[in-house]
Amino acid sequence: MYLLGALLSLSLLAWASSEENLLELQSTTEGSENTTESILDWEAPAYIKKQFPYYLSGVDYENRPVVVLEWGKWNPSKITEEGGEDLLILRKYADQMMERMRTSFYKQALNDPEAKDDLAVLIDFDGLDLNQARSPATVKFFIEMSERVERVYHLFEYGFVVNGKKL
Repeated sequence: MYLLGALLSLSLLAWASSEENLLELQSTTEGSENTTESILDWEAPAYIKKQFPYYLSGVDYENRPVVVLEWGKWNPSKITEEGGEDLLILRKYADQMMERMRTSFYKQALNDPEAKDDLAVLIDFDGLDLNQARSPATVKFFIEMSERVERVYHLFEYGFVVNGKKL
């Protein structure tokens, strides 16, 4: 399980620092108009928020927003295998998460003029299980997530991975 966590972490935080990978975030949600304004105003269904948690935790010692991604709890297997409307909603939710990072949404949410634009990111793998990547559709979703993170990686001042499993 540690290997899965390590692979996800590396794929999510790797090689995005090159200039060509700092692309403007573009939605991959099929069949919708995800403009910056509409996606930031959109409210995800409660069941999605509960199953796929992330949140602004506060600020670090240098007034950077600290975003916690509880990816150990993210088990998209059922949704990715079934596809349909729930998968479109989950993709839009992931787009919203990245758009919030890209547009300084978290800085604005703090209502603190001293807050910085760059982010501290904490990825929590508590609860991670190999079954969370058991199907090709789920692996494809994780690859899509990796692509989304690459587009905002340049905003990560630093990050930590916690609760990774040892081999």
